[in-house]
Amino acid sequence: MSPLVHVKLLLILSDRVGREELEIESNTIEDLERKIVQKFGDALLEDNLFVNAETGLFHDHMLVLVNGKNIRFLNGLNTELKEGDTIVICPPVAGG
Repeated sequence: MSPLVHVKLLLILSDRVGREELEIESNTIEDLERKIVQKFGDALLEDNLFVNAETGLFHDHMLVLVNGKNIRFLNGLNTELKEGDTIVICPPVAGG
């Protein structure tokens, strides 16, 4: 059985899926992304802002944190998840 993790979706991403928080069973970040895209694909694939249609995963410009640490400094998509981990997924923000 995969660990149950808590996912927080920020900004327009939460608007697209209609929820700010999810509970998902997942072993790795890649597995987690695939499950989110599978569940909410229509809303996320609509304008190619969030998901790469070729890979079925979030675009590289999305910020993904596991317990406050950027997955780029962990093991990327292969970052293993543990029961109770909190994952934050945030699209890029621009402004002035």
